[in-house]
Amino acid sequence: LGSVPPGTEALWISDCPELETVAELPQSLKRLSIRNCPKLARLPHTLPNLAEWFFMRNLPRLTTLPAIPPTLHKLHAEKCGLRGLPDLSECYEMD
Repeated sequence: LGSVPPGTEALWISDCPELETVAELPQSLKRLSIRNCPKLARLPHTLPNLAEWFFMRNLPRLTTLPAIPPTLHKLHAEKCGLRGLPDLSECYEMD
């Protein structure tokens, strides 16, 4: 995944069969969707202050998540290899 331009508020990463790592995301990001990336195993150490939602689907090698920002309103994880979730008690609403 190349550099995401600063100021980007929404990012959809989909159908990337060779993507293994997402190294960095812009702090302006409010909505993030990652789906159908079977080799993705690592996200950045910190997520931006996602204010709206974070959607993940079909990420079987993704076993852990970084800390979830308390500004997040919705989190959806389906068919992921997650072994657990970070503390979500400060988030607004979970799906």
